[in-house]
Amino acid sequence: MTGLPTNTPAVADVLGNDSDPDGTPRSGHRSDRGHRGCGRRPDRPGRGHLVGGYHHRRDHLHPEAGFTADPTPITYTVADNDGNVSNPASVALDFDAQSPTAVDDTVTGLPTNTPAVADVLGNDSDPDGTLDPATVQIAGTAAAGDDLIVPGEGTWSVDTTTGEITFTPEAGFTADPTPITYTVADNDGNVSNPASVALDFDAQSPTAVDDTVTGLPTNTPAVADVLGNDSDPDGTLDPATVQIAGTAAAGDDLIVPGEGTWSVDTTTGEITFTPRRASPPTRRRSPTRSRTMTVTSRTRPRSRSTSTRSRRPPSMTP
Repeated sequence: MTGLPTNTPAVADVLGNDSDPDGTPRSGHRSDRGHRGCGRRPDRPGRGHLVGGYHHRRDHLHPEAGFTADPTPITYTVADNDGNVSNPASVALDFDAQSPTAVDDTVTGLPTNTPAVADVLGNDSDPDGTLDPATVQIAGTAAAGDDLIVPGEGTWSVDTTTGEITFTPEAGFTADPTPITYTVADNDGNVSNPASVALDFDAQSPTAVDDTVTGLPTNTPAVADVLGNDSDPDGTLDPATVQIAGTAAAGDDLIVPGEGTWSVDTTTGEITFTPRRASPPTRRRSPTRSRTMTVTSRTRPRSRSTSTRSRRPPSMTP
C-alpha cells in the first residue's frame, strides 16, 4: 500500500487480492520476526504493532509515537474453508512523509529604531515530526541561517538555535520594513510552505523639555533656543512645526497685551520675546502758554497785585 499518511494507523485489506480455487479464505496466519500464530499481535519495537482479527480480511498497523518511516514488511498466510493453507504473501506499507505547516507572522506595536524579534516557529507545526530551528531559511538567501540585507531598510537574521528571526533597522530607518518569507524543515527533512513575516512599528513622539533663560537685560528682545534640549527617539525635530500655545498655527506670533510679543523663527525653531515699549510722555499747553510735561509738576502763572492812583486837579489860588 502506498500514499499513506505518516503518524496514522494504516489498514491493509490483505485478502482483497487473494483467492481460493475451490472455497473461500476463512482465517489468516502471520509470520513476523519469529512470532507465529493465528490472531497474535507481533509487536515491533520502535515501529509499532499489528492488531486486528486476521480472519476479518484486514490487518491494522498502529505506529509508535514519533515513528514516521516505512515499517518492515511482514508476511502472512491464509487458510480456506477446508483448512488448506496458502503460500506466504507479504504486506508492505509505504508512508508519505508530511511536510510542516508554516503560518504567516505579524508583530505589531514595535518601537521604532530598535531591533525586532519574531518567534516565527511559535505558530508553525509538523503533523509527523518536529520542526528543526536550524533549517529556517529566509527567501532570497543561499542557505538556512543566512542573513538577508535589504538596502535602505535593515538586516534580517536567523537564530539557528530557536528559529527566531530578528530585523535590525538601519540608522534613521523608522518605517515598516518590506515583509519577508521563510521556510522550515522537520526532523525528516521535509520542507514547509513559505510563510511571511510582517513587522508593524509605532512611531514615537518627540520629547520637549521646559526652558528657562536667566540674566536677561530688560527692555531688550530675548531669544530662547527651545529645541536645544528637546529630542526625538526615532527621527529629527522640525523647526518649522514649533507652535506657541494660544496661536492658530505653527510659526504664528503670540501678542500678550501689556507685555509684548512672542515670535517663532521657523528656520531654527528659536522663540523670541520682544517686550512692549513704554509710551512716550505727552505734552499739552497751559492757558498761560507755558509748556508742561505730564510726568512732572505743572507750572502755575504768577499772581500780580494792582494799585489805583487818583489825581487831583491842581488847586487854583485866587
